Amino acid sequence: MSRPSCPYTAQEGWTICANRTPEPGLVQIEPLIGGRPGYRTTPIEFGHIGRTFFRQPVELKILSLDLKLPEGAKIGYVGGGADQVGTWLSRMGLDVTEMDAAALSADLSRFTTIVVGLFAFGIRKDLAAATERLHRFVEDGGHLVTLYHRPSDGWRPDETPVRRIEIGSPSLRWRVTDPKAEVTVLAPQHPLLTGPNQIGPNDWSGWDKERGLYFAARFDEAYEPLLAMHDVNEQPLNGALISAAIGSGRHTHTSLVLHHQMDRLVPGAFRLMANLVQPA
Repeated sequence: MSRPSCPYTAQEGWTICANRTPEPGLVQIEPLIGGRPGYRTTPIEFGHIGRTFFRQPVELKILSLDLKLPEGAKIGYVGGGADQVGTWLSRMGLDVTEMDAAALSADLSRFTTIVVGLFAFGIRKDLAAATERLHRFVEDGGHLVTLYHRPSDGWRPDETPVRRIEIGSPSLRWRVTDPKAEVTVLAPQHPLLTGPNQIGPNDWSGWDKERGLYFAARFDEAYEPLLAMHDVNEQPLNGALISAAIGSGRHTHTSLVLHHQMDRLVPGAFRLMANLVQPA
């Protein structure tokens, strides 16, 4: 019998092991402490009610899925504090470095891919100052992946992206609120949709809240729109996921709420994200 795999060790030192190859899907575990169900306690204090506590049951959710990782990927993640994508990439088993100001000013060629988190250009002054270096990173063969930004997040259409990308505003006009909205693949043979995971209809199932917002409204002809989607009785939007080969590298921008779907353990979000962070 093969030895059980133990894929996850928490910071506190405890380990989760599978005694057999798990079936794809979501497993929920209710921990017992002293034979009784565990719960989380949150203190609440307001002047009109005093101090009290809110208790809720604790569930440990574990997602097993068919996931292939891009070979040779070394990822730098620039977070803005608005998502946990860097953490999820690490838990997927990828080589991830959280990039601080020193890392942004150092040699970027050690990374195959740099991912910029939500709103980061508006939050990280060190990131904004490194914009030209990121552009050179792409020209020299790197893959820059930018997650969704609002126009107010330091996003300058002619300066922030490697080529012009204008983010749609107001968001109500440039979003898809139905998480079940049909997704039309515009470029079925594009490498970001075919490998290492073949993205198919199942990857758009089970989404929560919405598909995305602040879609790209207008963009340089170098960018290729990969998807189209829309809410009921509205026109299709094609700015949810765009990508351009530039120089020896690539820039990919997505307004899909992949960060939210990963937090909700939606399998397709992990499979698509694994594809997006592949080397250029």
